[in-house]
Amino acid sequence: MDWYDVDNESDDERAAAPGQLFGRGGRGGRGRRLRGRGGFNGQNHRGHMGAFRQEPIDGCIRHARVQMEDDSMLLSYSKRFGGDPGSVQYLDNEISADFKYFEIEIVDWGVEGRIGLGLAHRNYPLGNMPGWRSGSVGYHADDGRLFKENGHGQQFGPKCAVGDRMGCGVEFDEVDEEEGLVVYFTRNGERVGKDVRLTVPEGGFFPMVAMHSEGEQIRVDLDVGSANPGAREVVMRVIESTVADGGGAPEEAAAWNRLSHVRQDGSKLVYTTSGKSGLAQCEQPVTLRWPYFELEIVDAGANGYIAIGVAHSKYPFGQHPGWKKNSVAYHADDGKLFNGCGQGEAFGPPCRQGDRMGCGIYFRPRDWGIPGNWDPPSSSDESDDDDDDDDNSCSSSSEEESTDDRRVYVYFTHNGKKIGGCPSVVPPGGYFPTIGLMSRGEVVKTFVRALSG
Repeated sequence: MDWYDVDNESDDERAAAPGQLFGRGGRGGRGRRLRGRGGFNGQNHRGHMGAFRQEPIDGCIRHARVQMEDDSMLLSYSKRFGGDPGSVQYLDNEISADFKYFEIEIVDWGVEGRIGLGLAHRNYPLGNMPGWRSGSVGYHADDGRLFKENGHGQQFGPKCAVGDRMGCGVEFDEVDEEEGLVVYFTRNGERVGKDVRLTVPEGGFFPMVAMHSEGEQIRVDLDVGSANPGAREVVMRVIESTVADGGGAPEEAAAWNRLSHVRQDGSKLVYTTSGKSGLAQCEQPVTLRWPYFELEIVDAGANGYIAIGVAHSKYPFGQHPGWKKNSVAYHADDGKLFNGCGQGEAFGPPCRQGDRMGCGIYFRPRDWGIPGNWDPPSSSDESDDDDDDDDNSCSSSSEEESTDDRRVYVYFTHNGKKIGGCPSVVPPGGYFPTIGLMSRGEVVKTFVRALSG
C-alpha cells in the first residue's frame, strides 16, 4: 500500500528519549489497558480532520484510530475512527538483545487488507503506516511490499491473507555502527525478502502495527520476542496457546488423523484414487482460540473437486464435506455452499490452482454484529452422529436446536477475502476441520495454526 500525506507532523519531529537500544529489554508485560481522556473514543483531537492521537499512558502504548481488546493485543480498525491509518506502538517493548522479535496474526482481512508491521522511533507520527516516514521500516500484507523510510515501497515478499502470521525481528550479532542493524521479516515463521539495514534512531526502535481498511482485525504477539524464528518453525510446530477444551491446537504435520483415499505428506494432502470422495479430518475441533484454517490448491487435478469446511467427528467416509447433516462446506469446482445436504447453492467464486480457501467460525455472532436471531434456543433436538445415517434430506444444520447455546456463524474466504457464510449449530463434540478431494491428481497444502492469546 503506497503512501499519501495524511499527517502534519514533519519527519524531523522526534523527541530524544531516555534509554538506548542496548538498554533494558522491555519484555515486561503485554501492555496495560488504556484509559481514554477526552475526545472521540478516548483519543485527543489534534486539529485536522480524522486525526486523533493517544499519548502514552504510563509510558507503555501509543495508539490512534484503533479499538483495543484482550489486554491491548486484539486490534480492530474502522473508518469511523477517521480516514487515516490506525496504528499502535508498544513502548514497553523497546527492541533490544532481550526483545528482538514480534508477530501479528491477521484475524480479519477487512475490505482491502491494508495491514502492516515494522519498527519505528518512539515519536513516529501515528497517522502513517510503518515505513512511510524516516526512522521506520515496514512489511505490508496487501501487496507484499517493503517500505523503508519513504512512501514508495519495493517488491519484497509474498502477500498475506487471513490466518497468516507476519513477523519482524532484528539480528543483534550483525550490528554495524555506520550501516545500522539488520531487520528481517517473516511470514508464517519463514523469512521473506532480503534483510534490511537500518540506522538506529535516538531513543531506539519500538514495535509498530497499523491497519487502514474497514473491518480489519489483527492479534499482536509480543511474547515470542525472546525467540529467533530463523532457527525454529514458528506456530507450525510450536503450540503456544491452550484451546478451550484443555488441549493445544494440532501440529501441522500431525493434524489430519481421519483419512480416507487421502495420503498425508507433511502439510500436504494427496488424493490417492479416482471417482470416490476422499476425506481428511483434523484431530481437534475448531475452538475459540483456533477458529480458522486454510488450504492452498497445489494441483487442481482432473476436475478440482476440492472442498473445505467443518463436520462432526464421525462424518461418514465416502461423502464430500457439506453433503450430510452436521457439516458445512465450500466447494472449489463450482463455488457452491453445501449445508447439510447434497444440493448446493450459489455462493462464491470457483477456485483454481494456486488459490487459497479458508473456513472459520464466529462463536459469538452477536458480538461481531452479524444479523440474525442469536438468542439461546428453548428446546432440545440433539443430532445423531451415526456414520450410517442415510438421511439425504436438505434440513441444514442451522435448523437444529439444543438446550445449550451452540449457535455459530460458519464463514469462508477466497484468497484472504471473506465471501460469506451461514448460521449453524455446533453438534455435540464440536465441529472439526474437514477437507474433501475427489478427482485424480488433486493436492492441497493445509494451514492449521493456533491463534495466540
